[in-house]
Amino acid sequence: MYNSTKTTPASGHHYHHQHQSDRSDRCREIMSIDNLLTPQRSQLSVQTNRLQPASSQLPSPSAPDSAFERTPREKREPYSDQAQFYIIYVRVGKEKDWNQIERSFEEVFGQHRAKDGLTAVYYRIRSKWGLPPVNKSSQEISEEGKDMIRQRAHGFDHGFLKRVGYFEWCQSYQSSAAPR
Repeated sequence: MYNSTKTTPASGHHYHHQHQSDRSDRCREIMSIDNLLTPQRSQLSVQTNRLQPASSQLPSPSAPDSAFERTPREKREPYSDQAQFYIIYVRVGKEKDWNQIERSFEEVFGQHRAKDGLTAVYYRIRSKWGLPPVNKSSQEISEEGKDMIRQRAHGFDHGFLKRVGYFEWCQSYQSSAAPR
């Protein structure tokens, strides 16, 4: 029984040699895989730093460097006093929504301004004019705002006010506000 489980030194040596050989082959295999991955790892670290997608998702060489880069928009002139007045006038006086204001602003001033920019200017003007901030307790469309529009209109030329329909608005506002 003891002899049946006994291994010869030659077979033991062979086993040990085979085990070493397997280990060496495995090491070489891992090293070759590691060498294949090394360039990808360096690309990955660069891409992580630049917040870009993995190399398989990179744009073609003719495409922009990064999907996340924005092309700078063209420089815009600051909103003129007329433009600022117009924004308050059509929002508070004429009670237009922001889509209508965006379209009409382009018609009147010949330049496109996005709703986000128009609303930002609107809230700054409200503050500058001393109108209460818009919140649940303060109405955006108020008599105080309409009175402020009438006061501020005196600083603008007749041609501009006529072009934006200010005089018609005043007449319709006065007739609707008159006691009956």
